[in-house]
Amino acid sequence: MNSAESRKETLNTEIKKKNSAVKKKPARKPAPTKVPKEIDWRVFLAPEHPWKTSIIAIVLAGVVFMVGYFVYDLLPKSDSSLRILPSILAGFLTFLLFFGSFNNYFIPISYHMDREEIVIKKFYFKDHRPWKMFRRFFLTRSGVVLSTFATRKKFLDNFRGVQLLLPTDKEKRKKVLDFISSKVPLDSGQSL
Repeated sequence: MNSAESRKETLNTEIKKKNSAVKKKPARKPAPTKVPKEIDWRVFLAPEHPWKTSIIAIVLAGVVFMVGYFVYDLLPKSDSSLRILPSILAGFLTFLLFFGSFNNYFIPISYHMDREEIVIKKFYFKDHRPWKMFRRFFLTRSGVVLSTFATRKKFLDNFRGVQLLLPTDKEKRKKVLDFISSKVPLDSGQSL
């Protein structure tokens, strides 16, 4: 036992000597990226994904037609002119419901970020959010979620946080992520 322990000790001391003899190079700091004072970008998903857009349009037209026909068929057959208006109205309401659920896809979204706030513009609203409201951000498949919670991902992030869709251009995307990371820390466990 003593001879085995003494061999271990000598090996450990030799390893320590070799490690101390090797000069460690200081970690290279990444080149500081100049973060602009403000940044703007626009996301419009429909023209960026023509196949998805055509499939969604075909499904939407089919669902609107089927709902309209179903309502037309449900009404009494005594007077066909009175059956057309409710079926058209039902089809239109179905279209609005479908379109409303896909509004981020079919409507262009403009983003503006400066030192104090983020501004999200759609054609029907303009939302101002101050940076001091956000505690961290994390990356998703389609963009970034700015969270109001300081700790790891919570189920309320999607309700209290803000989803930002990122541009498809890699250079612009990197600038946006650098700008956001200069304002809010990235969630632990993720890297840019």
